[in-house]
Amino acid sequence: MRTLIIDLRDVGGKPHPEDYVLLQAPALRGSADFTGAVIMTAPVRVDLADGKAEVQVESGPLLVQIRTQSVRGSAPFEVVVPEGTGPVSLRTCMERSFQYRPSVESAVAADADRAYAAWQGAITAERAAEVAAKKAETAAENATAAAQPTPPATATVQGKIQLAGDLTGTAAEPKVITAGDVDFSIHHDVQRAAFVKTKADGRIAITTPSITEPAHATNKDYVDKADNKLRLEKADKEHTHQIRDIQGLPPVASALLTPGQASLMIRSDTGHADIGDPVTATHIANKGYVDTKIKEVNRRLDVPEVRLRWEDGGIIFAQIGAMVWVAIQDASAGVRGTLPPGLRPPRDVDFFLTSPEKRSANGWCTITQAGVVSVNFSDPAAKTGYGMGMYIRDFSID
Repeated sequence: MRTLIIDLRDVGGKPHPEDYVLLQAPALRGSADFTGAVIMTAPVRVDLADGKAEVQVESGPLLVQIRTQSVRGSAPFEVVVPEGTGPVSLRTCMERSFQYRPSVESAVAADADRAYAAWQGAITAERAAEVAAKKAETAAENATAAAQPTPPATATVQGKIQLAGDLTGTAAEPKVITAGDVDFSIHHDVQRAAFVKTKADGRIAITTPSITEPAHATNKDYVDKADNKLRLEKADKEHTHQIRDIQGLPPVASALLTPGQASLMIRSDTGHADIGDPVTATHIANKGYVDTKIKEVNRRLDVPEVRLRWEDGGIIFAQIGAMVWVAIQDASAGVRGTLPPGLRPPRDVDFFLTSPEKRSANGWCTITQAGVVSVNFSDPAAKTGYGMGMYIRDFSID
């Protein structure tokens, strides 16, 4: 890219602030500065400040159109931006492109022309020197190669080879020895290392006698025979076994095993299995353990004889096991007495009562922790109360 310097003025030496310049390539072409890029013909607008501007452009043909208030001289014209580096003025490009040159040429334009010519001459001389040096280098390499024998061939250097059993053919056209029934091949009975060459359809052939080690490649015949052997020896998909016939199982659980030893629990011919007493909540319980616990529960829930009885008119207290039953019949309001210590509740207890004199009236019997028994009604019209209740005398059931 080169910097194009634009400086526009009228004949009076004054710039026009509203003037601008349009720059574009006359036709599509390859870029001189960007590898693989193509220069399009899209116009680039360059606004002028005090009649001046600087813009980066590609070297080569350039179509310039000056937009000004003047009608004459506003048509587009083509110039050539020379190759190289450094700035170049639009005037210099115009003077290089036109055959007509003004009789009076500025010293700046003349110096630019001379500098450009000298630069082009230096480039041409440098390129000629590079070409000459390359030719001399090639000639020296050719002379050296002609004086030396052909070197051995390597992965990067072309040279001679020796056919020593691993290759066949000629030095100009060596061929790789392969395994298979094709030209330049060996068979399984020939003790020689070789590549495996596929046939045109992509298959390779391996004979069964050559399959002798676990790491050897196999063929279809070998695999089919092995599969048939497995089919004959393996059990049917659906079959049964007696546990006694299965080998490798852990020992069977029995009374002879040491407690804590891991074992396999199996059932007898009658469907029974022996297990020890459970310890944690997730252990399986045996019949003896369950029967023992049922007996304990039944002993606690069995209804014993009445241990203690207290009666005061229409109120009867009876202790049955850990429970105290209360029957209230035709009891009048007021404190009815104090229970003996064996019948007293662990905390105050209330029972609702009904009254035949006034069913809508609320009645209740209160037994305090100290054993005081009292009957109360919410309405004086209620004279007697009826009801039943019970409470736990002792929470530590024996």
